Amino acid sequence: MSLDILNILQLWPPFGGVGTTTPTATSYTMTGPSSGYVGFGSDFLVTLGPGLVGTVTIVPSSPGLTGTFTPSSLVLTNTVRSGTLSFEPDDEGSGSIRVADDAGLADPADLDFTVTTLAPSGGGVNPVHVLKPAPLWRHGRLSDWRRPRG
Repeated sequence: MSLDILNILQLWPPFGGVGTTTPTATSYTMTGPSSGYVGFGSDFLVTLGPGLVGTVTIVPSSPGLTGTFTPSSLVLTNTVRSGTLSFEPDDEGSGSIRVADDAGLADPADLDFTVTTLAPSGGGVNPVHVLKPAPLWRHGRLSDWRRPRG
């Protein structure tokens, strides 16, 4: 049996022959919460399926809801396999979080998302202020830092 140069090239991986091939991504996923609060960001993780040739730009939208995505799009590659989109809703309501891509991949299903207003807790204190640490006051030496009383 003799092999000529054409047969050798057909068997060599760079020319389409036997060897390992890199699968291309055909889909991606999105995970995240099902609810959030007006004025507070909620994070959604977008992850590519196995393999990718080139780059994919992911663009989010929020049908039925008003708000802002940060960043306004994600660029994923073979080396950057996932990214996070943060959605900060402007108003209460129900809708969905949707992503679309520019590479013809199968887009994941929309995520249902409900937005409510974070109500003040007892005594009219805004819970956001409760989460902030009390200021520290300095009395004398640097080692004398402490919280104010009362």
